[in-house]
Amino acid sequence: IGSEIEAILKPYDATHPICLVPGGGTVGLRAINLCWLSGYRIIHTYGLDGSYEGDKHHAYPQALNDDDDTLTVMMSGKAFRCARWMARQGEEFRDQYRHLTARGVVLFVHGRGLIPTIATALRKGAA
Repeated sequence: IGSEIEAILKPYDATHPICLVPGGGTVGLRAINLCWLSGYRIIHTYGLDGSYEGDKHHAYPQALNDDDDTLTVMMSGKAFRCARWMARQGEEFRDQYRHLTARGVVLFVHGRGLIPTIATALRKGAA
């Protein structure tokens, strides 16, 4: 895959600086890393729930995800209904949280879903 990426980026490297941003398979997780790479060490997120609230998978209509299969994920004694990609996002978030906090980042995840619950458990040393 590396050579494929290099081939795609090669025409740009002479005229545009390029920085590949690591960090998970969702835009929310990448945004956290963009903040960190930009020098922020206290980061607040909103809307990074990682689970359904009732029958809604997003705060706005997003037909792309309407037919996603769901599963139940247990965290801190609570059940969360998630699409498979949301469950994976939760796993990736846990790894990212540990990586960033070990480097001095203070990460606040506001909300009621799976990812805020994971963040709370990590902060308490329970995950």
